Amino acid sequence: MNTKLIKKIPIEHVIQLKTIDLLTYLKQYEPNSIIKNKSHYDSITHNGLIIYKNRWAWKSHHLNGKTAIQYLVFVEEMDYIDALYLLYQCYSKELNNGKKIHQ
Repeated sequence: MNTKLIKKIPIEHVIQLKTIDLLTYLKQYEPNSIIKNKSHYDSITHNGLIIYKNRWAWKSHHLNGKTAIQYLVFVEEMDYIDALYLLYQCYSKELNNGKKIHQ
């Protein structure tokens, strides 16, 4: 984990990054990893991972959550700081321009 990275992200941006839902993140940055299935999306890369508008569930692994950062940490097994920095890299333009991230 690179703790130096966290110092580059303003706290107000950290707060916003922690609220980004998984579907928003996947549609914008990994659209080929999900497929629409009636009222939810299925993950192509993680068998049994179901993504709804405001939550996700991976029942075979007894995992569920709401946010992209939870997904990156628990499903993708990234370190928290690295996951936060990845989201910051994705959304820094919007954050630095004072825009709210569409959710």
